[in-house]
Amino acid sequence: MKKLSTLIILLSISSSFALAEVTIKLWHHWGGNRVPLMEKQIKDFEKNHPGIKVEVSLKPWDNRLQILLTAIAAGDPPNVTMLGRHDIPSFVMQNAVEPLDNWMQKDGISRDLFYSSEINGAIIDNKVYILPLPTGGARSLIWWNKKMFAEAGYYQFPQTWKETLEAAHKMTIINNGKLKRAMLRFDVTNANDNPFLMLLNANGGKWLSEDGKKILFNTPQGIEAMELIIKITNINGGYEEQEAFYSQTGEWENGPFYQDYEASEIGGSWEYFKILEYAPNLDFGVASLPYGPSGSPKVRGSFLGGWGYSIPKKASHLRESWKLVKWLTTEMDGTGACWFLQQQK
Repeated sequence: MKKLSTLIILLSISSSFALAEVTIKLWHHWGGNRVPLMEKQIKDFEKNHPGIKVEVSLKPWDNRLQILLTAIAAGDPPNVTMLGRHDIPSFVMQNAVEPLDNWMQKDGISRDLFYSSEINGAIIDNKVYILPLPTGGARSLIWWNKKMFAEAGYYQFPQTWKETLEAAHKMTIINNGKLKRAMLRFDVTNANDNPFLMLLNANGGKWLSEDGKKILFNTPQGIEAMELIIKITNINGGYEEQEAFYSQTGEWENGPFYQDYEASEIGGSWEYFKILEYAPNLDFGVASLPYGPSGSPKVRGSFLGGWGYSIPKKASHLRESWKLVKWLTTEMDGTGACWFLQQQK
């Protein structure tokens, strides 16, 4: 009888340990060919952190912040969420995100681990609210089709806006009022990589006054930047025709650049990973954004934002949530932060 009682006690203890597994929720936006990378990251995290199970949700880009804020307000947010560093000020003002400093101090995670340009964008009132995905990649790069450009007599991407317009006139193909091939498009609908801000910087302009109180868009540099966008759009047949062309699916489901319908595109360092999958035989080049008449060859484009991970307010299991944030942003020897970006070259 004594042995039976002991066995029951042991089984009870064992059941308690089995029930002690914690499940936390992660929200992210790494879709497409990055889904397998996220799956491997999380699988390895769980392997290295027994007792923590991660429920992963790929969320759409559309209304991503509204969806997250609604979940926080309802008291049911994810434990960890992917956020842009440019999102942090508004989330701090709304008391919607947890500071990470105490957790960082406990685990010896110093701000010095990151480049100052990355971590500084995560700090409000000397508190860290997001840990950056390290070296998130240049955003305003030009990826260009060497074969198409060579056929037009170009063996490097144009350096100036004047040269870019000349190339666009020569290389864009329009038949019966329909755009058949674009040399380049400035996507003004892209809020994360706004072409106007990139071009303003590449034209020697500034976004804000030194005191941060005055927007400096309506300047000669800003007007020249907008004029370039309009000129390229008109070469593509006008805004409506350009957008109709770029909204096509099917034959170029992954984008016209990979299917020889576009001679060049603006994209970040992650485009290399996409080219390897969608157009592995493409002979391509990489260039800096051309500079404007008021600009300098030393300054090309701009970096906007950058991604990282944070813990929303009202999240449960803070200790386990922090472990996942730390893994996704600071783990450097295995399949954590650096691995995710290294796979995308």
